[in-house]
Amino acid sequence: MSERMEDLTVGYEQDGIEELDNGPPHWWLNGFYSAIAFGLGYLAYYHLSGAGPSMEQELFRDMAAAGYDVPRSIVRGVPSAAEGRLLVLVWFLAALMALVVGMVIQIDRATPQATDHTAPGAAGSE
Repeated sequence: MSERMEDLTVGYEQDGIEELDNGPPHWWLNGFYSAIAFGLGYLAYYHLSGAGPSMEQELFRDMAAAGYDVPRSIVRGVPSAAEGRLLVLVWFLAALMALVVGMVIQIDRATPQATDHTAPGAAGSE
């Protein structure tokens, strides 16, 4: 039985207690992945596609329902020409940033990395 326990440990021991190599429980992983999927769906629906109403649109709809004079274009969420140009600029800058980050990652992977980070004479170095 001790041989099987040695297979399950990660080799770390503190005060006579060995750490086991256990992964997170399945219910936790399912909840974690579900939260990621919900977040991606929320991001796509409300922010990327623009299909969902923004907070400003909801406010203006509530104001119009309460009897305030709010232009219909604002309630429907039709962007003005300046907002459209700003949106195009933001998308362009985001694409440019993604391109630059991709290039930096590609250059970093192509650069040989030093494998030994210990100082000469330190414990563990020969």
